[in-house]
Amino acid sequence: MKRYVTVLEGYSYEFSKSWNKPINFLFIDADHSEDSVNRDYVEWSKFVIKGGFIAFHDVVFNEESRTWNGPGKVANLYLNKDKRFALHKYIDSLLVVKRI
Repeated sequence: MKRYVTVLEGYSYEFSKSWNKPINFLFIDADHSEDSVNRDYVEWSKFVIKGGFIAFHDVVFNEESRTWNGPGKVANLYLNKDKRFALHKYIDSLLVVKRI
């Protein structure tokens, strides 16, 4: 199997409309606003293959306010709503889900 990484310089939304290749590992590291993370998830998750992964960077729960930040809100929303993905690991602030 051929393995490689495709680096795209620019904003993810500039490439999502013309992308048509399967993805094994998607790293979402948007500007941390809920809207940006949500857009990346909606536009890119459909390309992740079964057995593939999505990593959400900087997923943080604020104990004081008892709330998630933008990446955390989106990850939690879709883990509960989108049955294509299941929690794989949560390490420090990196949350990884697997396509099942």
